[in-house]
Amino acid sequence: MTLSSKIKKYVLTSVLSMLCSGCGFHMQHARDLPDSLSTVYIKESHFFDHGLTSSLRNYFQGMQANITESQKSSPLTIEITQVNYHNTSAALDSGSNAITNTYYANASLTVLNAHQQKILGPKVFTTSHTISQNSAIINTSAKTHQVNQELTRTLVSSMTSWLNTPSNIKVFEQAIERDHAN
Repeated sequence: MTLSSKIKKYVLTSVLSMLCSGCGFHMQHARDLPDSLSTVYIKESHFFDHGLTSSLRNYFQGMQANITESQKSSPLTIEITQVNYHNTSAALDSGSNAITNTYYANASLTVLNAHQQKILGPKVFTTSHTISQNSAIINTSAKTHQVNQELTRTLVSSMTSWLNTPSNIKVFEQAIERDHAN
């Protein structure tokens, strides 16, 4: 490798790193999870949620959180309620097979303290995704499943971002301190 190609490689890597950071992309590490969220109980949804609860559980496991088996052994309970996935279809024009499908997903998230009292929420998260294609291609269960997975990832990302806001972390810390004082 010549000196010129090494410099180009270094400059390109630096520019890409700065660009990603400038756009809000930051790597997440286990140490990024606040102490108040390091032990949680994730209450199973009573709805068919297209993997939303398990995806949220996977996020916390990936962040090295302790996910308890019971609500009693956790300072915080995260509860997903009112899960709804649906879609609408519309023809692009009357003379073609092309249609537009818009897929919607929304869910409410509530955080409870150790005494199962609501400390935050319910907070409603909503997302949608629109696809326009030939009706024979778009109307398949595989396509619907794929879009629902994408919607689930977006919901989990929104939920975890909301849980990690400084104001919410402060609420969690205060609730945990009150529970320890009682």
